[in-house]
Amino acid sequence: MIETNYFTKLKSVAKILRIIFRVLFWMSLVALVLFFIGEVVIMFLPKEYFLLSNFYEGDISFEIDGILQFNLTEEYSSTINIKTILLLMIPSMAVSTAFYLVIFKQMQSILKSIMVDRPFDEKNSKSLFVMSIAFMLAAFLFSISESFFFAEVLSVIGTDCFESSCSPDLNLLITGILLLILSNVFKYGNYLQKEFDQTV
Repeated sequence: MIETNYFTKLKSVAKILRIIFRVLFWMSLVALVLFFIGEVVIMFLPKEYFLLSNFYEGDISFEIDGILQFNLTEEYSSTINIKTILLLMIPSMAVSTAFYLVIFKQMQSILKSIMVDRPFDEKNSKSLFVMSIAFMLAAFLFSISESFFFAEVLSVIGTDCFESSCSPDLNLLITGILLLILSNVFKYGNYLQKEFDQTV
């Protein structure tokens, strides 16, 4: 009786989470479309719309996410054009959004299988595998895109006073590896489930 109540509650939670992930998926998809439209619009707008004057005066030293470390010791009071920065920033944001799209989609599939009492469904193993690849790719792509983006920002500003280091995000990489292991566990669980069903 207690076990039945537990699985009933689990399916209820799975149903709620699936709705949340579905909403997040569609929000991310809309954001991705808006990024594409924004990129096209900015591409065709005149450069004069993106001029920025006297954007910085003084000395500053800082680090961005462990990727870039740089020092600005001059006054940058000249006019710069941020169109290039925006054209680079939007694709970088689109890559992150595409990553979340994949994760949200696969989570919906996994939660659906829980709702129909098939947690070791073969599709779950595939969903976890897709998620593991997404996380491992993101570990490298996010660092590369951020490094490239900020390097271009400094190039637009007109300074090369920076040191760049690009290394994978260990949290994303380890998560990807764990999901890959979990994918194989679910694959084996699916095999045992089939063996049990055939025996019965």
